[in-house]
Amino acid sequence: MRQIDAIKIYQRKRCLIVDDMNEIRGSLKRMLTTLGVQSADTAANSEQAIEACEKVSYDLVMCDYNLGAGQDGQQVLEELRFRKLLKNTSLFLMITAETSRDMVLGALEYLPDDYLTKPITPAMLQTRLNRIVIRHEDLLPIKQAIDDDDYDQAIAQCQIKIDNQGKYLSNYLRIQAELLFRQKDYDAAQRIYERSLKSSNPVWAQLGLGKSYLARQMFQEAEEKLQAVVDHDERYVEAHDLLAEVFSQQADYERSQQCMQNAAEVSPKSVLRQRRLANMAAQNKDQTASLKARRSALKVGEHSCYYSPQDYFDIVSELVQEDDNDTPEMRNKKAKEANMYIKRAEKKHPDDKNIKLQVTAANSRLANYQHKDDDAESYLVKAKQLQAEGATEAYAQLEVAQAMSAAGDLEGAAGLIQDVAKQNAHNEDISDRADVLSEEPVSAKGRAIAADLTKKGIKLYEGKSYGESIDVFTRAISLFPNHIGLRLNIVQVALAKVKDLGLSPEDKSTCLEHLNSISSLDETSQQFARYQHLLKQVNDLS
Repeated sequence: MRQIDAIKIYQRKRCLIVDDMNEIRGSLKRMLTTLGVQSADTAANSEQAIEACEKVSYDLVMCDYNLGAGQDGQQVLEELRFRKLLKNTSLFLMITAETSRDMVLGALEYLPDDYLTKPITPAMLQTRLNRIVIRHEDLLPIKQAIDDDDYDQAIAQCQIKIDNQGKYLSNYLRIQAELLFRQKDYDAAQRIYERSLKSSNPVWAQLGLGKSYLARQMFQEAEEKLQAVVDHDERYVEAHDLLAEVFSQQADYERSQQCMQNAAEVSPKSVLRQRRLANMAAQNKDQTASLKARRSALKVGEHSCYYSPQDYFDIVSELVQEDDNDTPEMRNKKAKEANMYIKRAEKKHPDDKNIKLQVTAANSRLANYQHKDDDAESYLVKAKQLQAEGATEAYAQLEVAQAMSAAGDLEGAAGLIQDVAKQNAHNEDISDRADVLSEEPVSAKGRAIAADLTKKGIKLYEGKSYGESIDVFTRAISLFPNHIGLRLNIVQVALAKVKDLGLSPEDKSTCLEHLNSISSLDETSQQFARYQHLLKQVNDLS
């Protein structure tokens, strides 16, 4: 393309330059003006950048990675995408002098349109921008249709480009396949991925094919394709994420955690990924890994659009869990750390009544952990007063429920959890948390998963595949640790195994482990008679 034609394109573009150094902003603005840009605004930090994008829909954003205090360039891009302030028809260029692996991989994960390394010269900027803008102009009708949420039109525009043998065939195919996948036309998407693999074998097609297999629950095929991507280059973080989902959907939670860990090592600055890793590690009772990930989520989330004060309380929950293996010194250390995070949450949100409620309930749980019963009761009374005064946010209510449970009010806690789950049925995170805290799942999703795993476990039990049956029920318990029926199912299967195959050293300990975990079961429980019956059989084992 002749530069005179490029100038005509640049004249139509409204640009934003984001850099914390005044001389850099001025230098880049002069370079853009030379290229033909007539409208270029500047911002000195992330707050100014976000505010500018709230007012103006920019065609091109050039953003430095290091912006001083507050958000960095990656987090600016993250928030612009999250809040839909950056359209598909816009371009985002990341600029930096930093070349650390974490920064590069983290920035690229959010797919900036290009990545420019300082120092930037006029000639280099012209060459790179020309290439990016020319491709962008060619794809503009497709991107405009996507911005309009008209996926059928976008797919059709891709096909027109393909039929006319456009210059950017790989881009047309990749966008078309992704849009078909979003529309759940997995067969059509898969055909594009397979054709692309035969012709040029791009990584995006390998990832897409693995994703298509996963969507249709073809787990072995998905694993093979995604593992091939990782073996080719472990830096493809999406492949690790998808492999984690492959294993999670098969209830292989240990391998799922390992894949999540691999993804977090490749790109550690994703708040959502660190939270997923923490939850999976907690599910696997790997407290060390869970605490590490939760601390990372809190650290990297401080300036993220995904920041949540819940990260403070999730760390506290991990720390105040009862563990018979903890020495008095360890308990004291954990209590001090939990107290620190509670105080940090309170300091960061001094005027938030729901955070105040969570802080008060968390202090009650901490006091219980420290065997300070009077303090625990006092904090719980204050928490209930705050509830009565209108602090009713779901996370805060679940914190109160846990404090009630720690204080021995199991019935009251169960009722509160059920109420929260019912009122937040469409909030997946709240539903999942409620399921974990309940004796039985209270969400529709949780009940369906528990029923499915129970059905599989019973079928294996009836077929005398005792070990496999116990594995299925154990995986179910990792999802629903307070589920009484699942624990009794394991005991029943283990006893049947003893009857048919004889007593092994671990059989009685397995049974006692699960029975002891529900030893506080109330006589009014529907499961109490079954519990007593199975306990007698276990005690009779010799």
